[in-house]
Amino acid sequence: MEELKLDDVSKLTVNQLKALKVEVDRIIEKTATEEDDLVKRRYQLLTQIGNLIHASVPVSDDEANNKRERTFGDLSVNKKYSHVDLVVMVDGFDGIVAQLLQEQALINLALRHLATKDFVPLYTPFFMRKEVMQEVAQLSQFDEELYKVSSKGSEMAGDQTVDEKYLLRPLSSLLQHSIVMSG
Repeated sequence: MEELKLDDVSKLTVNQLKALKVEVDRIIEKTATEEDDLVKRRYQLLTQIGNLIHASVPVSDDEANNKRERTFGDLSVNKKYSHVDLVVMVDGFDGIVAQLLQEQALINLALRHLATKDFVPLYTPFFMRKEVMQEVAQLSQFDEELYKVSSKGSEMAGDQTVDEKYLLRPLSSLLQHSIVMSG
């Protein structure tokens, strides 16, 4: 079979060619099996070879005796920063906005909790009209003692009225016509 040439094959009959094909298929199968066995044997032998290291590499049980081969850049450490400092340094945090959002979240949490206890939320005014202030203030001279803002009564031509508002946030004005019971 090893000596078979093209001229020899051209002289064979059909039946002889069929027999030759069967023999070639058997040889291919046998060779493939031998190849698989040799690959397994090669892998087994390769796993027995350890890592070969250069003679300049230090031998140690830990990294204490490692040798520095080369470095890149500036390796000096000037100061260590906390995560908070680093976030501020890279503009990854807006403290003012975060504080405002946190305050609003706490207010909402408190209002939700108090609403379960029949709390009535109130938002007292910043400015109070003089007529309302006279009803709730018990000071005869409140006009001189309290902060006030005076302005024109309206933008209409010829209107000379003066609108006076007091810079307070009293809760009493919201309840001026109510009777508050204790308990």
